[in-house]
Amino acid sequence: CAGPRVARTMTALPPFAIAFQPILDIETGVTIAQEALVRGPAGEGAARVLGAVGPDDRYRLDAAIRAAAVREAMR
Repeated sequence: CAGPRVARTMTALPPFAIAFQPILDIETGVTIAQEALVRGPAGEGAARVLGAVGPDDRYRLDAAIRAAAVREAMR
């Protein structure tokens, strides 16, 4: 037996917003896709949001950002 497991306290994720950057066909100027970018709630760059969590919460933040991007894209 490896001993008792210690429950890790879940920390709150930092607030964030999703912005979409159009990707254009350079020959036609037509939008062919959208890139989802994470931003802070006041438009701060991704480094602020990503830097607000430790290594143990990075996967959870990544999953939350992906889910929010999909929800926003479906609007």
